This record gives sequence, structure tokens and C-alpha cells, in this order.
Amino acid sequence: MIRLLFLLFPVLLFSQFKVTHYTSENGLPHDLCYQIIQDKQGFIWLGTDNGLVKFNGSTFQNYNRNQGLTNSFVIDVFENENEKLVATWGGGCYVFNGKEFKSIGLEKSNFSKQQQIVRNKDVIYSIENRSRINSYNTKTKISQFYSLVYNEGKLVWWSSDKNANKLLTKLNPNTIGCNLQIERIDASVYCYTDKNSPQFKGIVKLNENFKTENPFPFLNTYNIIGLQKKRNHFLAVTPNKIIEFNTKGILSIQNKNFEDKTILQFSENNSFRVFLLQNKKENNHEIIIEDKTTKRIITIVASSLKSPISDILISNDNSIWVSTYGNGLFIIQKPVIQVAKNILQGNYVFDYLEKIKNNFFLSENTLIINNKEKNLYTKHSIETVSHFRNRANDTVFVFTKNTKNYSFKIHNQYIKSSNLKNQIVVNNQKFEQGDNELVYLENGEWKNFQFIISDEEKLFFKIKDVLFYKNEYWVFTNLGIFVYNKNYKQIKHYTSKNGLLQNEIIKAVVYQNKLYVLNYLGFSVFEKRIFKNFKYNNNDNDTFNDFVISPNGNLWIACQKGLIEFKDNLFLKFTRNEGLSSSFYSKIFINSKNELVALGNNGVDFINAYFQPNVSLPNLVITNKNSKKPILTNTIIKYQENFVIKAEVVGFQNSKPILEYNLNNQKWVKLNTFYFDFTNFTADNYQIQFRVKYPFTNYVYSRLYFIKKEPVWYMRWFVFLPAFLFLLSGIGVLVYLRIQQLNKRNKNLKKLLDSNEKLEFQLNEMRHNIAQDFHDELGNKLAGISVLSDKLLHDENLKTNQNYATIERINKDSQDLFQGIRDFIWAIDSKNGTLEELIFTLTDFGEELFQNSGINFFVENNITEAKFLLPNFWNRQLLLLFKEAMTNAFKHSHATSLYLIFRINDTNLTIECLDNGVGFITEKLQRKNGLHNLKKRADKLKSQLIINSNSGTSVKFIGEIN
Repeated sequence: MIRLLFLLFPVLLFSQFKVTHYTSENGLPHDLCYQIIQDKQGFIWLGTDNGLVKFNGSTFQNYNRNQGLTNSFVIDVFENENEKLVATWGGGCYVFNGKEFKSIGLEKSNFSKQQQIVRNKDVIYSIENRSRINSYNTKTKISQFYSLVYNEGKLVWWSSDKNANKLLTKLNPNTIGCNLQIERIDASVYCYTDKNSPQFKGIVKLNENFKTENPFPFLNTYNIIGLQKKRNHFLAVTPNKIIEFNTKGILSIQNKNFEDKTILQFSENNSFRVFLLQNKKENNHEIIIEDKTTKRIITIVASSLKSPISDILISNDNSIWVSTYGNGLFIIQKPVIQVAKNILQGNYVFDYLEKIKNNFFLSENTLIINNKEKNLYTKHSIETVSHFRNRANDTVFVFTKNTKNYSFKIHNQYIKSSNLKNQIVVNNQKFEQGDNELVYLENGEWKNFQFIISDEEKLFFKIKDVLFYKNEYWVFTNLGIFVYNKNYKQIKHYTSKNGLLQNEIIKAVVYQNKLYVLNYLGFSVFEKRIFKNFKYNNNDNDTFNDFVISPNGNLWIACQKGLIEFKDNLFLKFTRNEGLSSSFYSKIFINSKNELVALGNNGVDFINAYFQPNVSLPNLVITNKNSKKPILTNTIIKYQENFVIKAEVVGFQNSKPILEYNLNNQKWVKLNTFYFDFTNFTADNYQIQFRVKYPFTNYVYSRLYFIKKEPVWYMRWFVFLPAFLFLLSGIGVLVYLRIQQLNKRNKNLKKLLDSNEKLEFQLNEMRHNIAQDFHDELGNKLAGISVLSDKLLHDENLKTNQNYATIERINKDSQDLFQGIRDFIWAIDSKNGTLEELIFTLTDFGEELFQNSGINFFVENNITEAKFLLPNFWNRQLLLLFKEAMTNAFKHSHATSLYLIFRINDTNLTIECLDNGVGFITEKLQRKNGLHNLKKRADKLKSQLIINSNSGTSVKFIGEIN
């Protein structure tokens, strides 16, 4: 083993462990501390001179006189099921239920000096005044005091209240004068001393009747100062030995020779063995830590703690806790990530190149060369140095922005500067890579890759890398991935639109026939012609710089705030809090020793690529904030109840845990405090779950809680149902009365409708008869006048007569009058009130008007069902409106075609007369009566008329029909 002696904590911190120190200046209630325990939920409990302290890893909770203590000096703490037992110096013993303290035993013991306390079944045992045991039965409420004495050469328990005179005169001189300790293991309580004492050797078992019982007689020659349970056997501690034994005998004895030091306390788990020693000469304390993994021994001298040590503890997460008499509490922890070594500390290192005999590093304007054999470092000044370019085994090319070239040789290695393009070889093909161009060598001639991008994209286009993958050349850029065949023809362009997580590529690596592509959102894995994306939840606005794939297949990403390992589909983040040397890392490599080589702002970290993080998952403790009791899986809360869930995280890493909740199977939401308040939620059924993790661990999930929030009292079923039935009855009565009223009203309405229907029938019949009479009487006579006058006009003898012009006038007027009377009769007749009849009449009129006129007449009709009545008087106004529109087109349009269009859209009827003639300019018309008449007809129907003559003439009617 390697024995290291560290007299100062900074040395210890840097070499193997990290140390956290808590005092009254950073949250600890008092610097004078005593016993430390860890309960089954993971909380640390600590006795101090200012009461009992509970620690969850982030905050200290102090319980003192306000919770019922009469004395603040808490010496010992013991966990028993869901309660804590507390022994105080000068204030007796107490039971603490999480909210308040209750005194134990007789009133006269409330001011006693207690050092230790345990409970076994119904009996509470405590050490009083160092050498007397107080026994208190919680059922019988009887408290007794016992001392251990020698009687005729045997150890005997004597009650201090029994045979008092005899005890004082005969046995008092034989009382054992040493400090006692008690320990409960399984269902038994054992008693032994706490330091080297010749009067008391071995172990005595306590029982309710205090009959002396010696369970391990083979230990009677040893001064036992500590006792523990170890798997299936026991472990006893003496001032210089560790003894393992069972009920039958001793299994092994380890002699611990610490020179002039004796063991005061011992603790052990799978990772550490910790000894608390006392230096006999200097009368001070030391701590020895044996690391079972690395086989190292660390010694901590009390002077480095600046105070004597009161207790030690190894918690579940392998943290070593040290309480002191006056300097608070120390936590000694192994770093989560173990850095094997850190070199070039204090330098910002941004590139690395490994050769057979040398390692090369680039720092600011400096080339650092490490001779592996001699482990020597030499520095060479190089201005504006940027990165290495590996072109040959015997030469290292250093890229620099300086135009001056130089070359030198060191350690059989040529060093040359370069400010040219980066020459690389991919699949035996030479390439030259610039920032925004890539050329390849073909038949001795350099040729450019052709990137199919826009002129705007060319302004900020940058090439990052080139790989040969799947018999194709893959070019990685800030605009995605361009894929070329062997003839350098672009065949594919991958972007975020066709599978890539992000266009901006940082780096790409081929591993086990898969392509890994890193970008600023995470990374993508290309396999079987598709991308599988892994997005990083970047809550702390980190930036990725580089990545490698370790031999075990895990990704390691160098970023601005530490290192990230991608393992088991999780991003695990490590920072300086977890043991790294730098706050940010620019690049990361795997060297020939399978070590991670991480380059950062504080030198270079070498990490075993196969390392397993030294982590313990945080614990979640879910309680009711107000009652401090655990929450049941199915919980019912009242409507106005102040119900707040406390999701307390218990963990002792320096990193801040990430706490989230999921309500009703929705998205996980970050919880910034420990509390989730249901007070203002509406009455309903809810389910909620919590989870927590460190940045470098998996999630720990709570159970799923089902919360039923009951409605306000007047919405309960036993209140609501009668009220609802009463209300329903009242509504029923009102509805009945209303129905009766409506029935009466409906009967009257039906009579009125029947009367109106009868009147409408009579009116239609009368309109039909009037139209028929007009047609028979007036129409026939006008028709006769028209026929007779037309016959006279064809008589050759009358053409020279002076009354010929009068006859022509009679003929024309009679025809016009006949046509007008016919339209009037058509409108009066109720049978012509449908849209179908209007369409037919206008179509017939147009066909007759434009026959032999040189104007082609067309009808467009998308109305499939037109057998419905138009509103009153619509048929006459629309007939006259569009007859006039078609007549005007016939006379003035000089058109070659005219369209009459009928359409219905929802409740709007549209009729349009459209020609391709010369149109007109409204301002230049001498007579505008025609236009006014058209618009008046539309106004009478409370509808819209649109006349447009920009290109041809359009007369469009839009009216709403029911």
C-alpha cells in the first residue's frame, strides 16, 4: 500500500478527495457537533449545542426549544421506526416525531446528563452520567437506573433504587468506573466500554430484567470499544484490533499497529475503512481512511480540522462525515469523475497530437512537446498558432495564420508551420480543404467540388470535415451534409428538413459502421439510410465543441461547461464540481492507452475511458408539507384544504439536483422548489409523479400518486342531489306551465297560419284569374289591333296614303303595349313566381332577341334545384331589369357574345349579364336614366347591383334569398 500523509486539507482535496466544510457561517446551526446518523430516508441527523439538526444536502433544519427541548445540548441521536430518540446533556431524553419533542421517563431524569440512547421493543435505554444505564418501559411507564458492578468476581447489574444502603456500604467500591456504550443490533442490545478500561472487558447483553448475560465469552479478554453487524457475523473493535466473530467464536483478528495511537471509533463499508484514532503523546485525534479500491491510505490530522473530532460516519453514498468539537461538520467525498492526472495546469490547451515517442500540445502562441520516455516538457513560441495538421509520421504540421514559414527538428521529429489549405487524404484520395471550398486531385489537376446552394448561402458557407462512408464521400458543413459518389457528383443533401437534427455540423465520426454527427442540439446517428436523433436538454445554455467515441461505445462531448458522456441514451454531465480540472473543454481525444485526453482552460485531463462514475442516486421523500406525514398513494383532500406536497431531494453531491413533476401524464416540468401546491386546483381527480437526477445520473422516480380533490360542501352529492331534485321539480312545474301556455299559443298560431294559407291560396287564385282576364280581354284586343294594323301596312295601295305614318305608329304602339301587357300578366300570375320560371323566361327572351343579330347568346346555370318561390315581386323586377340589360347590349355593345349567368352560393342568388363589347364610360353618357332605373329596381328588392364596363359590360345582381 501507498501511505500518504496530508497535513493540510487543500493537499487532500487536490489529490484524492474533495472536502466540503459546513459551519455556522454557511448554514450549520452551531459549530459544536456530536453524534451523526443517517436515517432510512437518507437524511443526516446531527446533535449540536443548538439542538437537533436535519440535513438533506442543501439545507439544514434546526429543531430546538421551539419544538419542546428544555436543553439545547443534543449529544446522541437514535432512529427507531418513524421517530428519533434524543439524549441531551443536562436535559434528559426525548422522542422526536418530526414535529415536536416529548420527554421520556421520570421527571427527576429531565435534568440528567445523557450520553447515548437506543430503543429495543418497548424499552428505551440511555447512558446517564457516563456509567449508569437508565431503563424506561414505554408500556408500564416505569423508569429504573442500573450500574455495572463486580460482585464476587462477576459482573452484575444492580438497581440504584434497590438495596441502596447495602449497595453503598458493600458494592459501591466495586462499581465499574468507565464510560459505557450501548449498541442495538437486530433485536438485542449490547453494552461495552468506549475506551481502554481494565475493569470491563468483553460484551454484556442487556435484557428487560437486567440479568447479567455474557453472549460472547471468547471476547472476555479484549477491551471492546465498538461493535457492528457485518453481513452474517459481528465486528468488534479494540484499541488496536479488528475482530470478526459469530456466536460460536472468533473468525479473524486484524492487528492494527498505529504506533502511539489507539482506535477510538471504526466504520466500514464496501469502499472505505475509516478509523478515528487518539494520539497518546500529543492527545489529539487523527482519521485514517483506507480506500479499498485504490489501496491508498489517507491520514487526516485533527490540527488540519482545527478542532477535536467528535464522531465519524460513512453514509450510503460513500461520503465520509466528520463532526468536530468546535469547527462544524466536514464531508469528505471521492470526486464523481476520477481524473488520473492533470498536466499543464494553468494553461489553456486547445489541440493535441500523439506520436510514438512524443505528445504535442498547443497552447496560446505556444507549442508544448512532451517526451514520453523521460516525461520532459519543452515549450516553443509560435505566433498565431491554431491547430495541428497530421500529414506524415515523421513531421508535425502546425497551422498558423502567420505568413512566415519555419521548420525545426526536436526529438527526431520535424516541426513545420503551414498557412495553406488543409491537405487531407480520404480513401487514398487527396483533398485540400478551405473554409468554404473543397478541391480534389484528379489526373494531376485540382478540381472543385460543386455544392448546389444559393448565392446567399455561399456568403456564410463553411466546410467542417470530409469522410468516406458507404462508398461515398460525405462533406460536413454548416448547411448540412453533402453526399457525393466516387465520380464527385452530388447525389444527396441531408438537412434538418429530411432527417438531420440540425444543419450546423460540428464533427462527424464513423464507428462500427454507423455515422455519428455532432451538432449544437445533440447528435444524429445514421444507420440503414435513416437518421436517429438524440436531442440534448440544454437547460444551462451549454455549447458543444468536440466529441470522441470511447472503446466501450460511449460518446464523450467536450463543451463550454465541462464534459458530457452519452450512455444508455442519457446525457450525463460532469463539471469541476464532479472532479474535473477545467471549467470548459475545447477538444477531446482517445490516446493509445485508451485514455480520454480532455483539453481545457486549466491544462489537460487524462481519464480512464472505461471508468465508472463514483455516484449515488439522490433520494426523493414525498410528504405533506403541513402535516409532515408521508402521502398515501390514493389521497382525498377537501376543497378548501391547504394541501401542499413537499418533494424533498436528499443527496450530498455538490451539483444541484434537477427536480421535475408530471401532472396527468402531460410533459415533465421542472420544479424550482420542493413544493407543489394543490390548494387552488379545481375539484377533480389528478395523478402526479416526481423524478430527480443529478446532471450525471439517471432519474429516480417517485411512486404515482392519485389525488382526489373533493368539491365544495354544497357540491357534494348528498347536498347537491336533494337540491338538484328540488330544483328539477321546480323546473318541471315551470316547464309544464310553459308547455300549456305554448300549446294554447300554438293552437292560435295554427289557426292564424291556416287562415293565412287560405288567404294566400285565394290571393294566388285571384291573381291567376286577373291575369287570365287581362290576357283574354285586353291582350286579345291588342293583339287584334296589332294584326290589323300590320295587314294595312302591307297593303300597296295605302303606302302612298297620307295616313300611312299614323297606321305605322298604331302598329308599333300596339305591339309595345302588347309586350308590356304580356310581361305584366306574366308577373301577376302566381304560377310564374319560381326561380325556374324566371330563368326560363329570360332565356327565352334572350334567344329570341339575339337571333340573327351577330351576337352569340349563352346561358350558364349551376342551379340544380330552382323550383322554389322567390320573394314577392322579385320575378317582375328581375325580369324587367335583365330584359333591359340585354336590350341595351343588343343596341349599344357591339359585342360578339353575351352570357346570362345564374348562380346560388349559400343564401345568395347571383344573376349576371356579361358581354364582350366596347363597354361605356359613365361620365360620358348623355342619358343615364337607364342605369338609374336598373339600380332602382335592385334597391326595391333591397339587394346589390354591380355594373362594370371596364372590359365589356357586366350587370350583376346579388340578392339574399331565404
